[in-house]
Amino acid sequence: MDRGRSERPSSAAGAPIGDVAVLRRCSLFAALSIADLRAVYRDARRCRIAKGSVVFRQGDPAGTVYVLIGGQVKLVRAGARGRQLILGFLQPPDVFGYVALLHGTNLYAAWATEDGEALTWNAPTMLRLMRTFPTIALNGLRSIAERIEADWGRLQDFATATVAQRLARALVGLARSTGEAAVALPRQDLAEYVGTTPPTLSRILGRWKHRGIVSATRDTIFIPRLDELKVAAEDTGLPASGGRGGAGQRTLRTHRHHLRDSGACF
Repeated sequence: MDRGRSERPSSAAGAPIGDVAVLRRCSLFAALSIADLRAVYRDARRCRIAKGSVVFRQGDPAGTVYVLIGGQVKLVRAGARGRQLILGFLQPPDVFGYVALLHGTNLYAAWATEDGEALTWNAPTMLRLMRTFPTIALNGLRSIAERIEADWGRLQDFATATVAQRLARALVGLARSTGEAAVALPRQDLAEYVGTTPPTLSRILGRWKHRGIVSATRDTIFIPRLDELKVAAEDTGLPASGGRGGAGQRTLRTHRHHLRDSGACF
């Protein structure tokens, strides 16, 4: 177990209403009955995750499936020469560690960006639950297919969308995932996620701030005019600093990766 994590069994006497509600919203457990969700919960362990801690590292053997019930987790994949790609930022009730269960090793690292908690199942337990409740396995396959579609959309964005469009889509998606008109992320992380630099990010935010679409502190971007940011995500009429990531059409749909209503599964 990495430093910053502590685990304890969930109560077998009865699942807290809040935890069952989180599981009910989780894509991996969609369509399970309340009784089945309680059975799933009884096999879980509760894990505290400290801000800045490593939940698991890229290349670690698959061992645990996590459902985030509080806090935020950043997924990072390291490449050649130490360069890294931020795959996403997870919020409750997102799932991570699931793909590794099928692959055998973790294909990315998971870092806690806030203090939080997760419900966890070790690999043998989750595989047994999938045999007991085949819907879990079907939900996992569906989530993986949606993840592939979303990643293709993100690749398309990097090739064809402006930096301003990519930033707008990321902010809209992150705001939707938290249910708040604000995004709390370090500028460096947000810049890496949308494929730009902090100075370019600041220039775009400055133009949007001048129009009253956003306001910002050091690590939080507030979005008082979310509808206008959604317009920018589709086909921005705002001045776009930083240019395009490549040639292609100017109007792109907002990808499911950025506008999700249920928990993602990684």
